[in-house]
Amino acid sequence: NLIINNTIADDQGIAIWNGDGEVIANNIISGTMPVSVDSNTKNIISDYNLCPTESEYQGLNGITGDPRFVDPGKGVYWLRENSPARGKGSSQYAPANDFWGTSYPENQPLDIGAFLYMPFLSSDLSRSGWDNGWAYHRHGSGMLYDFWTLPELQKEK
Repeated sequence: NLIINNTIADDQGIAIWNGDGEVIANNIISGTMPVSVDSNTKNIISDYNLCPTESEYQGLNGITGDPRFVDPGKGVYWLRENSPARGKGSSQYAPANDFWGTSYPENQPLDIGAFLYMPFLSSDLSRSGWDNGWAYHRHGSGMLYDFWTLPELQKEK
């Protein structure tokens, strides 16, 4: 099993039972217990993960700290410019594209988590069309962006 380039938020973690050979890499894991395994789990490869506190499963190249999401209270787990997750991932474990379908840059360190940092997504302009501060939910009237086709994102690819 590959658990790669995820953003696991809201004090959740990863639990593995009876595992053998799982790879856990390039993830933002916000739980107070980022990764838990049972005594039957073995041969886990874990590296390049961002955890809120030190964890044996963040890996040798992992980091600790606040990922500095745009607005986690509203479910917006995109990275801000000053996120410690920027440029701290490994291409060894990365899929071809991020959550938005954006190709990872060649010959550059990758961002940890599901979303590459995109300046537009952390700007006030990107939030101007949200409905009551929500990017994904409709709580009243108004239209929400289709983030996969937003011209500002296409320019950044």
